[in-house]
Amino acid sequence: MWREKRIGSCGRHGEALRNLAEGGAGRALEELLVQGAPSLQAHLAGCPGCRKQLQDALAGGALLREAYPSAAGPGAAFSGKVMAAIRALEAERSTSMSLWSAMQALATRVAWVSALALLVACGWLYEYRAAQPPATAQESSADRFMEPAPQPTTADEVLASLAEANP
Repeated sequence: MWREKRIGSCGRHGEALRNLAEGGAGRALEELLVQGAPSLQAHLAGCPGCRKQLQDALAGGALLREAYPSAAGPGAAFSGKVMAAIRALEAERSTSMSLWSAMQALATRVAWVSALALLVACGWLYEYRAAQPPATAQESSADRFMEPAPQPTTADEVLASLAEANP
């Protein structure tokens, strides 16, 4: 299986070699070695694999810098445009949020007033029922229902009631 060879893969000075390769933009290997630690210089002198990998990393970085030169700065108008866009977005959001905030405040007030009204109604109903004396069964039926009209018992009474109903 193919295994990737990385800078400092021998394990002794891996991190130092990676930092050296990343910080050596556009400089020759000899210049970097002068700035490196003496133990790193001694390692690179005795380890041809690490030296070759460092040279390859520096050459790859140089090729990339030539192929893709760094772009010029964003210019003076860039920050002005970005800030104007941010202000426009904030203004748009603030108008929509102000309407939403008003709706939220109204909904909150309506909910609190409804809860208070429900609480007052429940308390009044509880007190109203407690203040009324309990009605007995005889009083309750007499007060609520009318007594039926007496039925005529004889034939003469039936004829008399029919004559009164149809004049």
